[in-house]
Amino acid sequence: MLTPKEKPFLEGLNSYYLNLERLTEHLQGEIGAGCIYGKAVSREILIYFDENEVIRSFVQEKGKGAAHSEDLTVVEQPFKQYSFVIKIFTLDPYAIFFWGHMPAYQRAKSSLKSAEIPLPDLIFRLRQKQFSGFIDVDIVNKQEGGLLFFHEGNRIGGSYSWGQGGMSKSDEDYNLLLSKVQAGEGIFRFGSYVKEIQEDTAREALRQDAVSQSQAAVKVRKPVYNELRPALEEFLFHFVQTIQEKGGENPILELQQYIANHLEKYPSLNPGLGHFEYMKGIIKFSEEAPAERIAKDFIACAWEVIHANKADAAFRKKLNTMRAGTVLAKRSVALENIQ
Repeated sequence: MLTPKEKPFLEGLNSYYLNLERLTEHLQGEIGAGCIYGKAVSREILIYFDENEVIRSFVQEKGKGAAHSEDLTVVEQPFKQYSFVIKIFTLDPYAIFFWGHMPAYQRAKSSLKSAEIPLPDLIFRLRQKQFSGFIDVDIVNKQEGGLLFFHEGNRIGGSYSWGQGGMSKSDEDYNLLLSKVQAGEGIFRFGSYVKEIQEDTAREALRQDAVSQSQAAVKVRKPVYNELRPALEEFLFHFVQTIQEKGGENPILELQQYIANHLEKYPSLNPGLGHFEYMKGIIKFSEEAPAERIAKDFIACAWEVIHANKADAAFRKKLNTMRAGTVLAKRSVALENIQ
């Protein structure tokens, strides 16, 4: 399993002496957001949580694929049956959103050394191949390294052994990793994202039926990475959290319904254009999408739903913690752009 490179908040705990539910609740109160990683002889577990809920948990038996759930269900029994050595990591709000919703990935069987190919050259080749996944970089004979994450060839951030929070977009951190690799020797291991096959459940079918056929069927044409995407995904994460805290059962469906009813006012969000898509916390733009217009309209619609739920103050408080908000500002997109 993949874990952050940052120094753990706690490590060396043994699951034998722990109650998983109480441990999770305690950490939610103490650190807010993070993950619990446990390693046993033949199994690993991983739990992502924020201050309000368990986002996703995983269990993986050696040599087999991982199983996951949106709560503690899949890890409760293994946690009681086996002895895990526990590490706990803190994660920033945007990082927990990224890590908790990371796509399934397939690790490459072989690795590369920096003596075989310099890191900048390797990244250049990955950009040409529109690689989506990560490079796990270890510095030989040192307890240092980093995880570099990519989306369609673009480096979108990293997790570093000297960093904090789990997801840095800083070029300074990347350049420091580069200098350490150049000064010593680096080993590069790869993981490529794969498309997960989602099982159709009755509950999911009911949700899809509530969305118009055009919204459900139309997908983004020629999707490309856009620098507004991480900021809008973080904005959407805070939106979902806020509505859920107000008792809303399905914030995304509520937002979709509002947009569907106001397409005359917000034509840029028409799903029939194939310009914009937001599903399960992931936002996609097409190559020809008017990204700034879409971002402004999307934020305006989200705020209308927030108003309807009387959650303005709580939402503003969450938005004040946004790390990627400056990207929106640079593109003249306000976080409260009501029209």
